[in-house]
Amino acid sequence: MRHPPKFVQQFIDRNGKPRFYLRRPGFKSVPLPGLPWSPQFMEVYEAALSGQPLQIGAGRTKPGTVSATIIGYYYDQSFLALAPSTQRPLRGILERLRAEHGDKRIALLQRQHIITLLRSKKRFAARHWLMAIRALMKYAVKFGLRETIRRQFETTEPEDRWLS
Repeated sequence: MRHPPKFVQQFIDRNGKPRFYLRRPGFKSVPLPGLPWSPQFMEVYEAALSGQPLQIGAGRTKPGTVSATIIGYYYDQSFLALAPSTQRPLRGILERLRAEHGDKRIALLQRQHIITLLRSKKRFAARHWLMAIRALMKYAVKFGLRETIRRQFETTEPEDRWLS
């Protein structure tokens, strides 16, 4: 008997029927009909292989929030091109920002909010936070999650939800 295709796992259920699933890391499990290598099986198998991977946390985040922007930035080439030794501290800063303000809208972030956030940090930590926030804002502007940074930061009245 031939081996099943790559990522296919098989077992016999309690009724004695053979079951086949395509199980790839980062993807949902897909039940496959029929027997391995049959035309019906291979059609569903090929369709499942061409599927997109799941984004971690995509179902728990609302579009347009700080959390969704950070998740998108993690998958962007500008973040992935950084060395792992650079990604690690940047991810730590962004995860702390996400824990505090993840449910807030990225489009409502104003200059005053960033100043308030940075004043609560020590000098060197504030500089690193500012670099991380700048990279995140460049990503947000590039993908239209907010207007250009300069135009948004010219207003002086902060949104109350960001200061709490």
